[in-house]
Amino acid sequence: MLYIAGDGWNVTLSSADKARNVSDYLWNTFLGGNSSSRPFGDAILDGINFDIRYSTAYWKDLALYLKSHSTSTRTVLLSASPLCRFPDNFRGTALEEHGLFDYVFVQFQNDPACEYSESQGNGHLLLETWNQWTESLLDGGSKVLMYLPASKATQDTGGYIPLSELITNVLPIVRQSPNYGGVMLWTRGYDEASNYSDFIIQRSSLCTPQSASRCRNQDMSFEERVGNMAGDNSKTYEGVSSCCETICKNNCSCVAYALVNYSSGCQIWLEGATFTEEAAGAQGQSIYVVAVRHKDWSNFPTCTALIYTHSIKKC
Repeated sequence: MLYIAGDGWNVTLSSADKARNVSDYLWNTFLGGNSSSRPFGDAILDGINFDIRYSTAYWKDLALYLKSHSTSTRTVLLSASPLCRFPDNFRGTALEEHGLFDYVFVQFQNDPACEYSESQGNGHLLLETWNQWTESLLDGGSKVLMYLPASKATQDTGGYIPLSELITNVLPIVRQSPNYGGVMLWTRGYDEASNYSDFIIQRSSLCTPQSASRCRNQDMSFEERVGNMAGDNSKTYEGVSSCCETICKNNCSCVAYALVNYSSGCQIWLEGATFTEEAAGAQGQSIYVVAVRHKDWSNFPTCTALIYTHSIKKC
């Protein structure tokens, strides 16, 4: 995607004819047209991203002209990057046109009114604004992405969300929007340094409940016990404390879990680990152990483990 306009660039279009001329230039120079001056040679870009901050006149015309070049075999993709404050100037003029913009990257940065601020604890403002954006664009057919800084190094722009907060408190909510499209990060250089996107992918998959498995029964639950686990067969994950139970449920070999590292992380124990309960009044760790309750154990072949006296034993 080719990014046009942007912060600090007061780019305007004075007429529909000017918009058509710009469309022809972009098509021939960067997209599927022909020109003697193509900076990327034979490479054909997928489309154009609009970052419009000032005058909105005739930008819709430009988008319509660009979209008219789409064919049955190749679509000219269009995206927009409005600031998060709602409503944005660009929203009413073009974004709501059905089928015109494929993606909308809402920039949750550079604006304290709607960006995340850890010090002010205003995550609710971000989520409220996200809902306004996604609801307003439902009829337009656009996928909406949350545009975020990829590192604390960009903190001068504001809006950085710690990974643990993003995974546990933000993404589970924004994903419920029917037109949720994902997360866009500023910038790739910051992302490579922080591995922000890698953590999102890894942690998000961990915290997503999987469909019912043969190894789990619907009656499966966890019992909180105080004691210690023995055995090296365990795994620890950081920044996913709120979905520790889901992580254990998704792993057919998991027999227990606990919050660790001052409740910021999650540790799960797999088959082969044993639990020892502490005597009354003794100090111990709160451990949530798989507990399957069923009246007739002889006819219950699908359970993974059950609490049996003070140890974990296979069914």
